[in-house]
Amino acid sequence: MTVSSTQSYVEYNGDGTTTSFTIPFYFLLNSDISAMVQDASGNVSEIVNGTDFSVTGAGDSGGGTLTANSIYPSGSTILIYRNPPVTQETKYYENGKFPATSHEAALDKLTMLIQEYGWKFDSLTLQKPSIFANYYDANGNRIANLGDPKDGGDAVNKNYADAISDEGRTYTDSQIQAEATARKEADTAEANARAEADANIQKQLTGNVPLEASAFSVISWHKQTVDNSVTIPDYMNAWSFGPAITVTPGQQVTIPEHSFWTIANGQQVNNSGANVDYGEL
Repeated sequence: MTVSSTQSYVEYNGDGTTTSFTIPFYFLLNSDISAMVQDASGNVSEIVNGTDFSVTGAGDSGGGTLTANSIYPSGSTILIYRNPPVTQETKYYENGKFPATSHEAALDKLTMLIQEYGWKFDSLTLQKPSIFANYYDANGNRIANLGDPKDGGDAVNKNYADAISDEGRTYTDSQIQAEATARKEADTAEANARAEADANIQKQLTGNVPLEASAFSVISWHKQTVDNSVTIPDYMNAWSFGPAITVTPGQQVTIPEHSFWTIANGQQVNNSGANVDYGEL
């Protein structure tokens, strides 16, 4: 007999009622048929010929029938395939007969083995889409049990990617927390400084502490030297109290065309102490 078809497997969808499945290809022995079942969750199990199912039709060019001992629910898939043992059992004797039937059966088995490994290679291996392609195509399938990468061009599994993501998230969270803490500390320091300044102003308003160069105190003061260069803004009147103001060498006071700087030269009081008459300034 010839092996005129390239088909060596068939799939069926479970429906919860069917137990008889057609095998539409030629096989030599009933024991050459194997089957696997995948449930709706993707779990695969191999069912055993002679225990979980029986087969009829060996040697028939039209195929045969697999009869399952259980029903398979909707969502499950049954794969029936030809799986002859990888053996060569045809024996010829020197000067003996050369029967066509046994010789053809041996050739049929070789063809079946080639077909089996052909469809398994085409269906089960990760392949390039063509001989010219420089990449592998998983055809939308998951790649499971992938090891951790070692070299820069290695593929990365989900656990490894998640660990990197978690590490980055932890680092980012710590940076955010550190920044938030720094901002809170800065806000607290600013609030304390404002509170201290407000308290100082209150003291100045009550006359307890003179404010430097301020209108809130009866007596105010400033340095007699300009230690750092100063630029008076446009259209502004600036003033200082004399009798003299000295600009430190290397520094300068810049007075725009429409601004003025007045140095007031009032009455000088040099004495201090109790019951001193300062006179009228």
